[in-house]
Amino acid sequence: MAVHPNTYLKSNSPLLREIQRWVAESVTYEYDHWKREQTNSLLLGMLVYGKYVERFLRFTIPSLLASGNLSALSARPLIAIHTDEQGMATLQEGLKCLHPVADVELYPIGPNLEKLTRIHHDTKYAILGASEIIHMKRAFYRGMHFHSMFPDVIYGRGYFERLQYLTREEKYDCILSHSINTRMEHFAPHYDPEMHPKRLAGLALEYLHPRLNHFVMNDHAGDLPLVPHMVFFGMDQVTVSGMHASLIFLHNKVLGFAPLHLNATLDSILPAYIPPGTKMKMPSAADQMVLAELSDKNWTNSFNRKGCALKEFSLRFWAVSEGNEGFFEILQMTTEFPIDTLPEKWRPFTDDEVEARLDHIHEYIRGIYPEVEKAFEMGGILEENGLNGPLYLPQDRMREHWNARAL
Repeated sequence: MAVHPNTYLKSNSPLLREIQRWVAESVTYEYDHWKREQTNSLLLGMLVYGKYVERFLRFTIPSLLASGNLSALSARPLIAIHTDEQGMATLQEGLKCLHPVADVELYPIGPNLEKLTRIHHDTKYAILGASEIIHMKRAFYRGMHFHSMFPDVIYGRGYFERLQYLTREEKYDCILSHSINTRMEHFAPHYDPEMHPKRLAGLALEYLHPRLNHFVMNDHAGDLPLVPHMVFFGMDQVTVSGMHASLIFLHNKVLGFAPLHLNATLDSILPAYIPPGTKMKMPSAADQMVLAELSDKNWTNSFNRKGCALKEFSLRFWAVSEGNEGFFEILQMTTEFPIDTLPEKWRPFTDDEVEARLDHIHEYIRGIYPEVEKAFEMGGILEENGLNGPLYLPQDRMREHWNARAL
């Protein structure tokens, strides 16, 4: 049973207080207008502002309009977007092309959040996490399913048609996926929304972003990756494995149990939203569901630093995710992208080699998990690593949710 969301935490952080107000008021509005019947429609929820508005309009929108995507859905979808004041004006005009195939709703993130975003470092991720939970609850209270959309991704043609088949005919309640991160400046001149998914994957790989070079296991000198994110090139497909994945589909019946959280993005606490026993998968090469992520060629983040060993990363990751073993299940799943040709610089792995490498890495990570449990028993792992885990509104602790559901 859904709990009324307007519950407040006490916080000394102006940013968290403002985010909490935004989440509580937005979700309370949807709660008060709760539609209890399922519509079988898909809500595509997103946060976009700044330079990503132009990128979204230039690349993501044409891919959504490609054959076999939004127009192929049997129930009219809703695209719900949080943006700033400047983005609002641009999107109102730029999204008119979607009206024949989708409903569009634009929501302001609010002037206080815009101001705080400019003051605090890396607050875009805190705001992103809040936006995601608002959209998830909006989907639930409207009887819709949920898709987490980003303004820097491209969908291969036929992506949503296949997604609909997997969720309607094969009855999957949760679809997760990795993506191929590519250099936007080099990729853009060659992009065509109607290109074959294999060609899209091959083009993205041809201009693979440098930050992923460390994670291509074909070219890795040691037995273990730097972090639990791995890319394997085979003869006719690319296999991607990792703890971080995008939520492509979550069924309405599951959304009602998703906790209201603050200060954490969806991909960093995925098990909080996926009850044990949920039927889920990642796309196989046969599904031909290609997802390309566009980044500036010089863009970098903490994954680029070579000093973070797998053990250290895993301990930190489980600290933030509260030691949730659900990530093991995600880590043992793989996304497969079909390709026409493999760049010559890499020797292709056979399927057996990929499976053997993954088994070895999973065994290693499983082996260090007792250290995570011990650290939690002793306390202080978050403080020791200088980390802040997700904050949940009082009635929505995820363990309480799953325990209550089991009863």
